[in-house]
Amino acid sequence: MIALTFDDGPKPERILPILEILDRYQVKASFFVVGKMANQNRDLVLRMAASGHDVCNHSFSHPNLTTISPEQVRMELRQTSDVVESITGKRPIYFRPPGGNYNDSILSIVAEEGMSTALWNINAEDFTYIRPLRDSGSPPRESFFRHSDGEIHELVMRKARNGAIVLFHAGGRETETALPKLIIELKSRGFRLVTLTELMTGSSQLALPSRSRS
Repeated sequence: MIALTFDDGPKPERILPILEILDRYQVKASFFVVGKMANQNRDLVLRMAASGHDVCNHSFSHPNLTTISPEQVRMELRQTSDVVESITGKRPIYFRPPGGNYNDSILSIVAEEGMSTALWNINAEDFTYIRPLRDSGSPPRESFFRHSDGEIHELVMRKARNGAIVLFHAGGRETETALPKLIIELKSRGFRLVTLTELMTGSSQLALPSRSRS
């Protein structure tokens, strides 16, 4: 079994193509939504849930949680869980910190809010943070790098193994192009593509975070 997971959004122009591909190939996945975007696009979140996908918590405003107070961290988590529950009728049971940034305090708060922290062990690198950039006289801005669809495919297939959690991002032409071929090839190799909930059912281990960002 392998779990495909998608971070960020949802935005219609980015998430709808992903949902349509998953529907076409009858694959269930897990979506880590940003609370403020979920609230603005409630129909997309409802579609995710109605299609059998996991709707998970990815904070409310996508901050680096290690730079804000514990009280703010708790509010980021709780607001997003409230939004998801108001749309789907269910509170999220998995949380992924933006950028994979966390510390022991954050892990404790996540647990207190009734969720397990789920990172990944395969990063498809379809949207990879590089470093802050600073233009002369301007505030710092973030720099990102996108791999091609062929590079995404090669990376995921090379690392694919039972129990893997694959990190994608919800949007981008490269992700959309790579996904159908990946699904077909993973299935042909005998992998069953499942939600995090199904992957973790009956397991003695939850989706606990690793310090590895690979």
